[in-house]
Amino acid sequence: MDQEYDAIILGTGLKECLLAGLLSVDGKKILHMDRNSYYGGESASLNLKQLYEKFKPGQELPPHYGRWQDWNFDMVPKFMMGNGLLVRLLVHTGVHKYLEFKAVDGSYVCKGGKTYKVPATDKDALRSSLMGMFEKYRARGFFIFVQDYDKDDPRTSTRDTIWTSSPRESSSKNTAWTRTPWTSSATRSRSRRTTRSWTSPHGRW
Repeated sequence: MDQEYDAIILGTGLKECLLAGLLSVDGKKILHMDRNSYYGGESASLNLKQLYEKFKPGQELPPHYGRWQDWNFDMVPKFMMGNGLLVRLLVHTGVHKYLEFKAVDGSYVCKGGKTYKVPATDKDALRSSLMGMFEKYRARGFFIFVQDYDKDDPRTSTRDTIWTSSPRESSSKNTAWTRTPWTSSATRSRSRRTTRSWTSPHGRW
């Protein structure tokens, strides 16, 4: 360590790693140090042995937990968008080589003592018991709208078409109405009220 460095960075948290990565990509010579025996700082992921050393020093590991290597505890929740700016920054600096990513399986809510999955796709919307029939199809239309959205295609950026377009208007815009197995006839007025009648394969209601 008896050398000259352009920068000395203390701590190995996310922001320190990003700073070290950006400087090193720019050709700087960096000394990166941490007082802990693990990387990550306050946002580290610890195994069971490291967890006990941090919060219960000197205490023996309970044998019923099994191997300490099989455990992993995140000190803080870490959530980022899959194609967001932070991910691109991590890839640019090379920090992603030291991280492990996992897709989020889903979001859940507790209602009436039961756990329900929050709909995240058009199929989830139809299966969900959190919404009524009309809300399910409106949610399904929204998810399809999001999936089909293209910033370079103005036809996909009209938010009104999800809920207010008639089937005839929608067919020319390729909106969510034309993607459902239901057919609808809508009469629109200049007032704030809009009436719709729905026809399914099982009858009209």
